[in-house]
Amino acid sequence: MKIFAPNTTQTPNDLFDHWLPHLNEAELKVLLVIFRKTFGWHKMRDRISISQLTHYTGMGRKAVINAGLTLQQKGIILKEVIGQIGRQETYFELIINEISNNS
Repeated sequence: MKIFAPNTTQTPNDLFDHWLPHLNEAELKVLLVIFRKTFGWHKMRDRISISQLTHYTGMGRKAVINAGLTLQQKGIILKEVIGQIGRQETYFELIINEISNNS
């Protein structure tokens, strides 16, 4: 039997230490997918479509959009839409505090 090589997606301790009690299930699911699509591939931002978020979270389009809006309002993520209607690309980025809490 083969052993799979370890692979992980870093998740900031701040998610558990601060944000978890303040997020509902939909927000948490969307945020975890954004972690996977960014930190999981060593990126700070990535193009993530609403359809990708619905696929990975198992939620409906409206629930994904609402969760994304509340995450923006809470100051956790940035969303940028680029391009003409019908050819738009949506980018999500985590708002990172550069001050480390590793002490």
